[in-house]
Amino acid sequence: EIVPVYDREDLVNLSVHTVLSNLLEGLLFVIFIVLIIMADWRTKLIVSIVIPLSLLFAFICLRLKGMSANLISMGAIDFGIIIDGAVVMVEGIFVALDHKARQVGMPAFNRMSKMGIIRNTAKDRAKAIFFSKLIITTAPVPIFSFQKVEGKMFSPLAFTLGFALLGALIFTLTLVPVMSASLLNKNVREKHNPCLNWVR
Repeated sequence: EIVPVYDREDLVNLSVHTVLSNLLEGLLFVIFIVLIIMADWRTKLIVSIVIPLSLLFAFICLRLKGMSANLISMGAIDFGIIIDGAVVMVEGIFVALDHKARQVGMPAFNRMSKMGIIRNTAKDRAKAIFFSKLIITTAPVPIFSFQKVEGKMFSPLAFTLGFALLGALIFTLTLVPVMSASLLNKNVREKHNPCLNWVR
């Protein structure tokens, strides 16, 4: 007869509930702050979509590495750090577009192609975003030197943060410019482009 000496079901359920509630609250809080700062739901959507995609990328990498998501590893997730590159990219693109619209006038701006402006701006911002993410990613490097018990406890933290930042960098350099161009093309016929209002 097997008699359980210590039942960890309640602890596991509490940990899962805590992780999910913290992730959801942090996500909603960051999205709310981004909405206040950017004051446009379209640009907020572009920035906010990086968060779940980066988390998905981190979870996939953890799964491939055979590591589990727990309170310690999820504690490394900082949504502000994840989306800072996306905010810089979106802001740079729309500021460049606004500058061009002021230079040539809105009627001429609506008729011209924006892909070149978006591509050049994304290239200009890519280097700065890449190195800023690289600097942040090197912060948990000393954790990888931990051995034995402390290594098993805290290495998921460093891996989770690194994977999330890597995912955020990939999506910032690829998806964000594409979504910005797609968003702009939908509003290209409008007399006053609402995508540019938040930078004016």
